[in-house]
Amino acid sequence: MNRPDPETAPTPAETALDEVLAAERQAREAVAECRRRGEAIRDLGRARAQHIRARGEERIAALHARSDATVGHTVAALAEEARSLAGPGEPDDAQLARLDLAVAALAAELTGGSP
Repeated sequence: MNRPDPETAPTPAETALDEVLAAERQAREAVAECRRRGEAIRDLGRARAQHIRARGEERIAALHARSDATVGHTVAALAEEARSLAGPGEPDDAQLARLDLAVAALAAELTGGSP
């Protein structure tokens, strides 16, 4: 039977130290794996947040466009209504000349004279 050489065989303290070092290495590997998984989860969360933000901005832009169109149509309708309610503006020279002729013709007719 082969017996380990007592001088080269690890002592119980060496064996325990080797076990502690192996456990420490496994713990570091587990922490590194947790860090990788955490970073992957963080990256997915950031990508999702970016998607949500971009979609929100698209929806806001669409609402602004619809609102701008509605406001534009409303302003145009109000401007048209204001024009129709305002009646004629100041008469131009041609209208004033025609009015002078009409007044002269009416005065002549009423007085029996000629225009």
